[in-house]
Amino acid sequence: MLIRSPVVDRDAVASGLLGQGAEAERQKRLLALASERVAEAPAQLKQAEAEALASADGSDLVNIGLAFTGLGQFEKGIALMLQGIAKGKLKRADEANLHLGIAYLRAGQKAKAQQVFKQVGGTDGTADLARLWMRVV
Repeated sequence: MLIRSPVVDRDAVASGLLGQGAEAERQKRLLALASERVAEAPAQLKQAEAEALASADGSDLVNIGLAFTGLGQFEKGIALMLQGIAKGKLKRADEANLHLGIAYLRAGQKAKAQQVFKQVGGTDGTADLARLWMRVV
């Protein structure tokens, strides 16, 4: 889950890229809704985190951890992802490691990201994505 800052969208309205013409009112309503959802996201993630901690597998913890890194909370997000991976019973272990590598990259920890990307396997395209992410590092 990536959450885009509503500030960028407000800048688009202020600069005239959005909020003009026949769709102006609709675009402003959508901006208000998006801003509301962004404001609610941290509380919703807290609730989802509590539920994921009680879950038998670690998949939800990995996904919630990735979401926290999208909010800029890198340490918390990576800790949750590691906890989810350690919990095991993952639906897609290679995908979890791919997302962990992306989280490390977001946090500026390039060496750890590279290390994790090298461990990603699979035949569903996940390993290919990890190799592409290695080029970003």
